[in-house]
Amino acid sequence: MPSATDDPNTRLRGIIPVLPTPFKEDGSLDLESLDRLIEHALTWKADGLAILGVASEVEKLNAEEYEAIAESAARKIAGKAPLVVGVSGANTRAAAQSAAIARRVGAHAVFAKAPVASRAEAAEAEALDYYLTITQAADLPVMVQNFALASGESGVISMDALTRIVRADPRIQYVKEETPPPAGNGKITQIKRAFGERVAILSGLGGITLVDDLRRGATGNMPGSVLVRALISIHECYRQGKEEEADRLHAEILPLIVFRARWGHAVVTKTILKDLGILKTAKVREPAGGALDDQARWELRRLEKVLAEHL
Repeated sequence: MPSATDDPNTRLRGIIPVLPTPFKEDGSLDLESLDRLIEHALTWKADGLAILGVASEVEKLNAEEYEAIAESAARKIAGKAPLVVGVSGANTRAAAQSAAIARRVGAHAVFAKAPVASRAEAAEAEALDYYLTITQAADLPVMVQNFALASGESGVISMDALTRIVRADPRIQYVKEETPPPAGNGKITQIKRAFGERVAILSGLGGITLVDDLRRGATGNMPGSVLVRALISIHECYRQGKEEEADRLHAEILPLIVFRARWGHAVVTKTILKDLGILKTAKVREPAGGALDDQARWELRRLEKVLAEHL
């Protein structure tokens, strides 16, 4: 188990893709496809694998399904890569239950976005209690996820609140920063200045601004399961000081990153993985959050062909 006093140089960094949750056409879990997906994901040789996050449609799973995914994924990964488990919950109790499961299955770390506050003036105190409860239940390194679909929605934590949370327990070691604009503009820089090496920062949003994120102090990215090989190469180029090469490769894959953001992260990710023969279906549970019309399907096939070496 990782220690709460781990040296910053041994912490998670690099590209840690968040795996989608496969469903059958009737909407039930497809654990056979999950096994196949993990086998495929291990060939990426990423710096870790994450499950049960926003990109995994975790909010659409019931408690039994959540536990089944955690147990099945942990059994299949079996220590071949660090396992990062999402434990976000609608309330503190639900998050703590998920955190306990993550610990039991052998997670390396857990990550969670903040729940909706009961009222605005209570948001900071409730977020602090939420993350401290997760930390106690998991007894693992914890990642605070700053996430919302749009500015003003729940899930984004202010710098003042984040400072209180990070300082409250040494096991809170990571921030996954993906605050939407305008509040998110320059946020990685702010976090880096505030905490230095106290926390490691990973960006998200499919790597849409990956190179800029790295320049601002991010140590990696947690994208969905698309273009992972290319994102790993970009991170490695940057780490080796080959910034122009990192910029060039990022520009090459950016059209598909933007397409995925425009048409729906889950449906595009699953469609690509189905086209690759890894998932049986591209089923997304309702609310689906995106659907491909005929023109979008044609455009995705074109991008898949152009970027085949990176998929």
